[in-house]
Amino acid sequence: MKDRMSRLLLLSFLLLSLLGGCSGESASPSGQQTNILTDDLGRPVHVTPPVNRILTLAPSLTELVFAVGGGDRLVGVSTADDYPPEVEQLPRFQALPLNIEAILALEPELVLATDQINRLEDAERLEEMGIPVYFFHFDELADIPRAMRTLGYLLGTETVADSAARAFETRVAHIRSRVARATHRPGVLILIGVETLYSFGSPSYVHELIEMAGGQSLTRDFQRPNIVLNDEFVLKVNPEIIVILSDQPEDRERLLEHHPTFTLLRAVREQRVYTINPDVIVRPGPRLVEGLEQLARLLHPEVP
Repeated sequence: MKDRMSRLLLLSFLLLSLLGGCSGESASPSGQQTNILTDDLGRPVHVTPPVNRILTLAPSLTELVFAVGGGDRLVGVSTADDYPPEVEQLPRFQALPLNIEAILALEPELVLATDQINRLEDAERLEEMGIPVYFFHFDELADIPRAMRTLGYLLGTETVADSAARAFETRVAHIRSRVARATHRPGVLILIGVETLYSFGSPSYVHELIEMAGGQSLTRDFQRPNIVLNDEFVLKVNPEIIVILSDQPEDRERLLEHHPTFTLLRAVREQRVYTINPDVIVRPGPRLVEGLEQLARLLHPEVP
């Protein structure tokens, strides 16, 4: 009897050792297989797909979750979320600063974050309390369909996610093909706000959007992602097109009120100062391709 029990214990030990040695997997308390994934920051994340209760810490991630067919898995969103309309029915929590207690009360199985907005310190606090956090990093346009496919795996919606990713990629390819026929690439300046001239430096994907839309970014040589310009710089580069990220069309006039010397600019003289909803540019989500399409039409209305 003792020999039989010893053999059973040895067999159990060997099986557990084999399971524990499998790369990327471990046994969860519920008996499910927990994958050890690596997020975009190179951090190990212990998660059991498909995830049924998910929570997002940034509006762009919320939009991505809905785009891949996982909206019904969301148990809460931040107070900054406003799209798609379905978010209005979801519980809210404060993201900046992060309300840890509110998140714990929603009992998510996984929290999604982005280093564009969220802090590692907050993620570490959540993980100490048993809630895994997966970070996304958006460096270029191709990161959007990649994130869609990752979310499809996490949520078990791979078919919907791949379809959404392919549709995104197809629209991008169509825009690039269209503007390739343009004979001139205008100098473009994108601004956030009209009083203080906030813009984007080289680490931002916004320059890629401008290039794909058939333009030349006039701030691509700045080495910081977020920059503040002065009037002298803008007058020197003399943009052919100015795009203000705002949902207020009157900001085109307000720009000149705050910077009257801009009447000398080519973009102002030729009436090529435009506004675009900031959400389709600054949020790295599924609507980014809409922002690209709008940019392409503004830069090259002459190309069919």
